[in-house]
Amino acid sequence: MSDRQERMLQAFRDYEARGARVLVDHSIVGIPVGSRLRRIIRKPNGWWIWMATTDFIHGTYLDVRNDGQITRVTIREDEGPEEFVIRPSDDVITRNA
Repeated sequence: MSDRQERMLQAFRDYEARGARVLVDHSIVGIPVGSRLRRIIRKPNGWWIWMATTDFIHGTYLDVRNDGQITRVTIREDEGPEEFVIRPSDDVITRNA
């Protein structure tokens, strides 16, 4: 596990240790200032929250999964998807506590 990943997990553990014992409290997701939500789509394992797109094929969305993991996905024309996990799953957070 990289140092950056370990720091991120530690931040989630610290947050929980300060009194946010219920994982429901971890359900708050910050949306970048100036973004406008375009569409929310229910998927079998969670939700896609489109933040920047014109055609709902290319652009940026949050992949919010039922297990608590949130990934920011950006798809550009003629490129593969760029994915960044902004919140690990509930299991990863509690297992690494």
